[in-house]
Amino acid sequence: MICSCFIVFGLTDWEKSCYPMNQREALLLAGLALIGAGVWLRWRLSWYCSDAEEAAKDGKITTAAARRRIQWLTWGTPALTMAGLLLLIFAALP
Repeated sequence: MICSCFIVFGLTDWEKSCYPMNQREALLLAGLALIGAGVWLRWRLSWYCSDAEEAAKDGKITTAAARRRIQWLTWGTPALTMAGLLLLIFAALP
């Protein structure tokens, strides 16, 4: 059983590490993950677009499906980055 002196003097570092992360830390982690995914998709955008065009040329997907894929990548990558940025701003508010 934990001694009551920890309540008076505070928790030790080991005991603090046993507790799960708080809401602010979770928002920061989610925001960084979304920004990372958005930046990675933006970096790979030209490859994904050319892959979609090649798949449409080969007949693996329709041209409408390739257009939708390219459109999602074009609009989705900035949306992911902005959503991550909004989460970081929201986590930084007091």
